Amino acid sequence: MLAFVMYGLCLSGLLQGALFPKFTQTGTAYTGVSTFLNTIGPETNLDTAKALIWAFIAGFSERFIPNILDRLVAQAEKPKGG
Repeated sequence: MLAFVMYGLCLSGLLQGALFPKFTQTGTAYTGVSTFLNTIGPETNLDTAKALIWAFIAGFSERFIPNILDRLVAQAEKPKGG
């Protein structure tokens, strides 16, 4: 289950950088879950490999995703410019 959360974090752009996968078709209009799952995917074979590695890590480590979520929340709550 946490592997899907990790995939969503990468897909949403909340986690970005050279270590995380990039996706295609993210700017298209949402028309349903089926279309979403069939349209959006990793940009390259390398991005597919990154997604699989991160999904494995997230699924294997019970605390990995909750730690990332805690850091994202703390970063969002931090006052701007301070």
